[in-house]
Amino acid sequence: MNCDCYLLIKFATRLSLVDAVGQLGQLPQVKGWDAVNGDFSLVVRVQGDSEPVLSALKDEDDSLQACVCHLAKSNKVQAIDSDDKPGSYIFVETEKDQRQSVAHALTKLDDIESCYLTSGSCDLVVVARADSFQTLDRLVHNRIRSLDGVLRIKQNRIISLSTL
Repeated sequence: MNCDCYLLIKFATRLSLVDAVGQLGQLPQVKGWDAVNGDFSLVVRVQGDSEPVLSALKDEDDSLQACVCHLAKSNKVQAIDSDDKPGSYIFVETEKDQRQSVAHALTKLDDIESCYLTSGSCDLVVVARADSFQTLDRLVHNRIRSLDGVLRIKQNRIISLSTL
C-alpha cells in the first residue's frame, strides 16, 4: 500500500536501535525519525510504501515489534522542525464518531505542533512541544485526556539525539 504513515517501532535492545538508525538514512521513503522514550523506541515518518523500511529494520532486529499508523489522504508526512523545546508524540485512540471533533479540539490547544488523522494502531498522531516535559505532561493529563471522545493515550517523549 502506497500511503504516508508513521511506523512505531519497539526494539529488543538498544544496540538494535542504533544499528537501525544507521540504515534509515539510506532509505528514500524515510522522511525523518525520532528516538522516543515510552511505549516505542523509534518513530519513523515514511512517505510511500512502508514495506521496504520495515524489511530493512527487521534485517537489524527480526524480533522488533512494529505498528503502522496510515495517514488520512489529506495528510502528508512532513519533516518536523527539530526544535530546542522538549517534544512528545501523543498517540490517541478515540470513539469512532468523535475522531474529527477530537482532532479539531487538539489543533486549538497551545503547544500542539501537528495533529494527523490516521488508521491502524491509533486514530490520531499528535506532536506537541513545550518549554518543559512537565508542561507537556500537564497538557496530556489536564487538557487532552479530558476531551470528549478520547479513549486512550500513549505519550512518547522525543529524545534529542543531538544533545546526548
